[in-house]
Amino acid sequence: RFAPALRWINRQKSMAGRLATHAYWLVPTCLTLLVLRFRAGRPVLGEDETITWDASTRSIRELKSLAYNTDAVIAPYYLFMHFWIRLFGDSEVALRAPSILAVAAAVGMAAVLARRLFSPKVGMFTGILLVLIPAITRYGQEARPYGFAILFGTGATLLLFCALDRPSWWRWFGYGLSVMLLGLFQLLGLLLLLGHATALAFRFWQENRGRSAIRDGDISWRLYLCWMLATIGGLIPIIPVALAGFTQQKSQLWWIPHMKWDAFHNLPNDLLW
Repeated sequence: RFAPALRWINRQKSMAGRLATHAYWLVPTCLTLLVLRFRAGRPVLGEDETITWDASTRSIRELKSLAYNTDAVIAPYYLFMHFWIRLFGDSEVALRAPSILAVAAAVGMAAVLARRLFSPKVGMFTGILLVLIPAITRYGQEARPYGFAILFGTGATLLLFCALDRPSWWRWFGYGLSVMLLGLFQLLGLLLLLGHATALAFRFWQENRGRSAIRDGDISWRLYLCWMLATIGGLIPIIPVALAGFTQQKSQLWWIPHMKWDAFHNLPNDLLW
């Protein structure tokens, strides 16, 4: 008589157990969604967000002309937003929703990465810490491509460590795809590859220290080769965008001062607002 009720209770316990197991990334992700959704439609569009609206509401032919003549490096983001607006409209919340979702997913990925490298507690702490950084939530609530840069950069880093621990073609393919999307949505985000190369070199050093010579066919060399091939494969589609962007520097970046050592002094203010 009580068997159906007992089965239902056991299912609820099992579901609660699964949720508790994944709480280290679910809690920061949901917290990020709540924080970013709060008053997301209250401020009117800023100047750059207005540019996003203007470019994204143009036709595909006009977007091509914009990419060729003015703004090649952000054209992929405008193309994505073009179709997004057709589906969900162009209100403040609708325009900012992709950035909100992207940053929330990035926070969850960062928690998964921290758990993979350390522990579930460190994973949850990492995710919550990201929510508290004003620069993260500031760009997570803006209709610009920076939220996607955070997403694809975090995703590429997570896939890199997954591929190093358990190599497979689809993990390396996912890594190369993430690198490509990172470059298409934020070209300067590719500076992250310097960090990836450093992590790979450290892993290589850890696995081969104490050896008199690296044997032919060593697994570290194969991983290094796979990383090189995946990275090159991800960078090749970006080359036309990068070349077009270099020719448009004077028209797009004239207002940005040249990099000086003062930038390091101002870094805490820029990060913590």
